Amino acid sequence: IWKSRAKLSAVDDPHAYIYTAIYNKINRYLKKQVNQERILKLSLWDAKKYSNETEETILADDSRKFINNAVAQLTPQKKLIYDLNRNQGKSYDEIAETLHLSKNTVKTHLVQAVKFVRQYVKKHALLLCVLLTFSSGDL
Repeated sequence: IWKSRAKLSAVDDPHAYIYTAIYNKINRYLKKQVNQERILKLSLWDAKKYSNETEETILADDSRKFINNAVAQLTPQKKLIYDLNRNQGKSYDEIAETLHLSKNTVKTHLVQAVKFVRQYVKKHALLLCVLLTFSSGDL
């Protein structure tokens, strides 16, 4: 209204003029917001559509290799129990029956194996971050 003050003397109905000015201002604002949201949704959709599956596969493989390095350092029995549980999906009972061990022995070995893998990952986390960053091409 202040910018158009020179034209105000020609206005017949000031209330209608103010109402129309406010209506138009709000309408332009809402259209702008809707347009910005639409653009944002489209850009996010494009980002998902063009995700780099090859890069994600490489990162997953690098992570898997890192964990496999930790598993390789386990004792043979813990490694076997870990593999049977984590990779083949066998339960404590199934592993115990297969290896002729008690369920508690299987549980103890698996808990120790998982604990070792977690400690290995924590200890070597910086190396893992560097490898993942290098693999993604950010360096």
